[in-house]
Amino acid sequence: MKRAATTEPGILNRRDAIGFIIAAGFAPSRALSQASSTAPLEKVAWGFTNAGAYYWDVYAAIDLGFMREERIEIDSINVPNVSQSMQLLLASALDILSVSTEVAISAIEHDADIVMIGVETTKPTFALVARPEIKSYDDLRGKTLGVTQMTEASTTMLKLLLQKHGVKSGEYDLIPAGGTPNRYAALTKGAISATMLSQPMDFVAAGEGMRLLGYALEAFDGPLVSIAVRKAWAKSHSDLTTRFLRATARAARWLHDKANREAAIDLLSKATKSPRAESVKSYDLFFGPLDVMSVDLTPTLDGIQKYIDLRGTGGPPERYIDASYLNRALGR
Repeated sequence: MKRAATTEPGILNRRDAIGFIIAAGFAPSRALSQASSTAPLEKVAWGFTNAGAYYWDVYAAIDLGFMREERIEIDSINVPNVSQSMQLLLASALDILSVSTEVAISAIEHDADIVMIGVETTKPTFALVARPEIKSYDDLRGKTLGVTQMTEASTTMLKLLLQKHGVKSGEYDLIPAGGTPNRYAALTKGAISATMLSQPMDFVAAGEGMRLLGYALEAFDGPLVSIAVRKAWAKSHSDLTTRFLRATARAARWLHDKANREAAIDLLSKATKSPRAESVKSYDLFFGPLDVMSVDLTPTLDGIQKYIDLRGTGGPPERYIDASYLNRALGR
């Protein structure tokens, strides 16, 4: 089923917005898009920020054909900047966005017409990775650390982790260094002394001689990556939204089945273009005792409340979540 393009006054349409990304040097990645099946397919523009293990469930839903079985063709759009990905969602350049929970909460608090409809990772697995000469947290005092942006997401987690280990705000400098690939490059080239990296890039960096100091989950326990949509789009595409979630939840259950371990590792290596050995470590982290990836995408009010408490913005948590689509997807 083809959908007519829509353009609302004052915002970019999808083609213009994506064209803007390309003009800025950020080419969308569509390597995971699926070919047509015999049944009519509906396209969904799914956005994410840099290839990483956080999106393992959607990768699997695409690669295993679960999306196609739900009559969905995914247009995978990799946006290197988390704030820009939210702007593209609001501009209708994306339909569904996997995004930092805190960024989604911030957008909603600024009256953006979006809502979270599921969570992908239940804990923040950002890893603090430092240069080889950094032996401990104490060595980070007076150093320059790289973050995606100056507020929210990995920046919040970095500050919390440093505070837990006795390094106070003001004892180090922060500079915005962009997405994971940019921060990785800045770290390995010595432009910054440490940064937060996602899996499997943290393990890749460790293989290059960098030092893994710790994980954000030591300092904060809440869902790191959520699935966000524009309320109006989800309402007008209720069945499509439900089918997307059903395919993704099915993939999440598949990933948790240890019988699929080797296939899941191969899938992540292909999706992230990373060495298999690093994907093995990512699997053991995500599906080991920590149980990082949600088994059915279910968001909890308690998880959202933790962010509200952290930000000191009140609530209630129900303001940020619409579980109706997921409930239908899971038949409950």
